[in-house]
Amino acid sequence: TRHAVYFVDLVHTAEPQLRGPNVLVWLDCIDEEFANIRKAFTWSINGGNVEDGLLAIPQMLFYWMLRGPFEEAYAWVNKGIAVVGTDPDSMDGVWPIEIKAELLSNAGAVEWLLGDYPRSYKLCLASAQLWERLGNPFGRARNDFWLSLACGWLKQIEDGRMYRMRGICTLRELGERWHLGL
Repeated sequence: TRHAVYFVDLVHTAEPQLRGPNVLVWLDCIDEEFANIRKAFTWSINGGNVEDGLLAIPQMLFYWMLRGPFEEAYAWVNKGIAVVGTDPDSMDGVWPIEIKAELLSNAGAVEWLLGDYPRSYKLCLASAQLWERLGNPFGRARNDFWLSLACGWLKQIEDGRMYRMRGICTLRELGERWHLGL
C-alpha cells in the first residue's frame, strides 16, 4: 500500500519533469522503477486507490511516447477505460469527469499511435465532449491535437484542420508554449 502510493506519487512528480531540461534524468528514473510502477498501477486499479491510479496512467503517456512500448500504454489505458467506460453521456458520479476525459484522450492518442484511426477518432471525440462540458480549454486543446491527426487519416481534412487550429489558438491564448512545439 505505501509502496504503491509512493510509486503513483513518483509518476505524478515525473510527468511535468518529462517536459523540462532534466527529461533524461526522469526517463532513466522511470525506467529504473518501471516494475514498481506496474505493481503500483495493478494495486491501484484492482481496488487499492483506484482514483490515484486512474490519474497516474494518463500521466505516463509522454513517457510511453518517448520510450514505448505503445502496447503497454494501450494495455494500461484500456484498463483505466474499463473502469470508467467510454460513453461521455454515462457519468455515474463515481469518478471525476476529468479522469474520464483524460483517459479517453489518452486512449485516443494510443490508438492513433498504434494505427487504429477510427477508434482514435471515436475516443477523442468522446473526450472532447467531456472537456467542453468541463469548460477546460487546456484539456480540449491537447485532445484537439490527437483528434486532428485522426481526422487526417480518415480523410476528414476540413474537420482535422478545424480541430488543429482551434487547439493551436487555445494553446496560444493560454500561453502554453511547450505544447505548441509538439
